[in-house]
Amino acid sequence: RRVATIVNDGDTFSRSSHAKIMEVLGTYENITVVASVSYARPPGTVIGDLTPQLTTILNAGPDAIFLSGLPDDQFGILTQGDSLGIKSTPYISTLFAIRDVKRINAARPGAAEGAVTAHIWLARSNEPSSRAFVAAYGARHGAPPDDFAARGYAAMQVLAEALSSAANYEPASIREALAGIRNLETIFGDFAFDLHGDAVYDPVVVQVSNNEFTILN
Repeated sequence: RRVATIVNDGDTFSRSSHAKIMEVLGTYENITVVASVSYARPPGTVIGDLTPQLTTILNAGPDAIFLSGLPDDQFGILTQGDSLGIKSTPYISTLFAIRDVKRINAARPGAAEGAVTAHIWLARSNEPSSRAFVAAYGARHGAPPDDFAARGYAAMQVLAEALSSAANYEPASIREALAGIRNLETIFGDFAFDLHGDAVYDPVVVQVSNNEFTILN
């Protein structure tokens, strides 16, 4: 019911994420934004000292913190927040990869525990295509695939489907074939594009527990 937000105003993706979060939060009458802070870290630069922003959040006592930022922002905010005493309040962030979770917890043990993110795929997915992908990847590389490997593989599944049905390999034809994809079996499950060109599939909401993602019911 009480949430805080923190956004990197120096990055377009982060600002866009924050704007959407605020839009959705505004539709819930029983949710109050008790603190909303920002900072500016242009892409490619090192994150600075966020003590003022994080202290404001700490003093507001939110139930959750919505974080809009890229991996370096996530690293800086979670490690600095933990050092200031933000330890039991979950962060909710987009595009939180397991490699970044492990990087944060390696730098400051436990700092990423409890963080929540919407994810496209988990290695233990029961989708038949996913199980085959995980087995083949492990056999070749000696380790399970991470979510970035999964994204690349799924993108090639979708592109291969479009190429197989396109009238020719000209851009307009491939685009038309991509737009027509419906109920394609991928490692994400059934996949399609909607009329706006957005991907349609069933994501999962996960939470960090013991340095791994677990499905949050």
